[in-house]
Amino acid sequence: MEIVEVVVDQVIVALSHATVLEELMREKLEARNGLQQQAKENVVKASQTRYSFQNLMNNGMRRPMHSIFGLLSILQDENTSTNKKIIFDTMVRMSTVLLN
Repeated sequence: MEIVEVVVDQVIVALSHATVLEELMREKLEARNGLQQQAKENVVKASQTRYSFQNLMNNGMRRPMHSIFGLLSILQDENTSTNKKIIFDTMVRMSTVLLN
């Protein structure tokens, strides 16, 4: 009878540990799901911000940007110092990114 009591006590301890482990795993899963949901919301916000910016570009800034882009292209082709050439090249690349 004493052996049965020892086994029962060990089973109770094992079940208690299993319950604690299950709760910890559930908490970790909930935390991961929360992080995943937050990341998903961040992606949606970034997409909306990009869409809003593109609308702004299309509605009022595209024409002036083309003028600036043309001027940068002219300045880029002129005989300028290496530092200025690097700056103009960077500005042209960034303008291309903004216009696309």
